[in-house]
Amino acid sequence: MKPALLSAVILLLAGLPGLATEPDLLPDRARVSNPHDPLILPPVVVTGDFPTKGWLYARSGRTEILSQLRARETRDLLDDFLVFQDFVHAHFPEAALPADQPVTVVLCENTKTFRLFGGEADRTSSARSGTRPVILIDAAEARHVERSLRRRSVALAFERSPLGRYPLWRQYGTREILARVVIGRQRLELGLSHAHSFGPQRGPDLARLLALTPAALAAAERNGEPVLDAYHHATLFMHMCLFGSTRPYRDLRDPYQTFIRRLETEPLSEELFRACFGRDFAEMNTLLQTYSTGGAKVKFESRHYRFPPGPPLEIRPARAADLSSLFASTHARPQTGPASEAIPP
Repeated sequence: MKPALLSAVILLLAGLPGLATEPDLLPDRARVSNPHDPLILPPVVVTGDFPTKGWLYARSGRTEILSQLRARETRDLLDDFLVFQDFVHAHFPEAALPADQPVTVVLCENTKTFRLFGGEADRTSSARSGTRPVILIDAAEARHVERSLRRRSVALAFERSPLGRYPLWRQYGTREILARVVIGRQRLELGLSHAHSFGPQRGPDLARLLALTPAALAAAERNGEPVLDAYHHATLFMHMCLFGSTRPYRDLRDPYQTFIRRLETEPLSEELFRACFGRDFAEMNTLLQTYSTGGAKVKFESRHYRFPPGPPLEIRPARAADLSSLFASTHARPQTGPASEAIPP
């Protein structure tokens, strides 16, 4: 730094509040004439509290919620989330967060707050993994808050799985099918959605879809490609194989299970696909396109459940410490991995 520039910096610092009235705070090294010496400033500590008005805090077991929604909405969403976790633990353990895993859910009433806690501009929900995962929901923009919450929890569960065990397309399909589970008083309905409800179909490409990797998906998103097509097609493919009730769809379940098992030990190829389904990629693309019109009937699964009651739900006004701790944790970890990818709102 040139001497003249150093002098200007010192004069500028002297004009800052606090430094002008307390010149001893200016370190000795700032007064030396050697322009090559580093300028070391004293540490600056900023203190303050988060405004807690309108925030609620709820806890049940190892799940906690910070919410700007009304108490009734907060309670209903937490109840739904806890029943959902019990369901996936019992029937889809690969899609469930570990029972001893603490998780924090943040329900923001608007996009501004969502962004404050680290939510991305083009998302209505996001998640961060770690020792205590955090799921952020923009309740103002998400079409179905409970579905967004379920999707992100399933994505976090898959992030903990061994790398490569669950291909990306299978994670996507499982995530969406489970997000649409209908939870009644004592009954769960799985696969009830009709195929045409999964979003616009722009011509499925199974060869590309089944080989999709997180790196390829990230590159496609950077290039502005419609990445949600992969999400819709993966969901449609799994839904067709598992819940189609008329021929030829109802004959796909056993071949699909065989395909899943063989993928655990064999590389993906069209030969493997044909050996399992009796169709090549192009033929299955045509079948999938037909299924997407919604003309096929769906054989959904209905399962009765009687989960043991969980710990009593505590709900109270949030404290400043609850919010400041959350803010620090969400900004300390970058959003990476499938849990932070774009998903339907």
